[in-house]
Amino acid sequence: VIKSTKPMREEDGKEDQWQSPPIGWLKINVDVVVDVQKQVVGLEVVIRDEKDNCIAAAVNTTKYFGNVAMAEAAAIKWGMKVALRAGLASVLLESDCLEVVELVNNRCSSMAEISWMISEILEMNNSFQNFRAQHTARIYNSAAHALGFRVCKR
Repeated sequence: VIKSTKPMREEDGKEDQWQSPPIGWLKINVDVVVDVQKQVVGLEVVIRDEKDNCIAAAVNTTKYFGNVAMAEAAAIKWGMKVALRAGLASVLLESDCLEVVELVNNRCSSMAEISWMISEILEMNNSFQNFRAQHTARIYNSAAHALGFRVCKR
């Protein structure tokens, strides 16, 4: 886990379009980068406060099984684990994978192949005082996405 207190910004120095979480909450942005040739997925997590300060960032890798939704669900689960290890109570999780976010929010889907991972994520929700998951556009998830390229290029 990488920790920092500096605000996260785009590499060109411009502020990205990331939206702050409510006061008292922390935002977990998660994303994946898939390297099909190596059959590996980089799981990226960036946790920030309402002032855009980076509280924690973490990366992990896992095997790619040909299912991007499974990889995105693994990133959500990884983000929740990082937040729990950091002792966070109120978190707003964002992913750019709409279908997996809808599954986490108990909406219907035909993705039976990842239902076991969604069940684990839903169990983890209970470990937080407050938990919300929402979809975000990829351009607003740039800090998490950028971490993945560094991991997969190793």
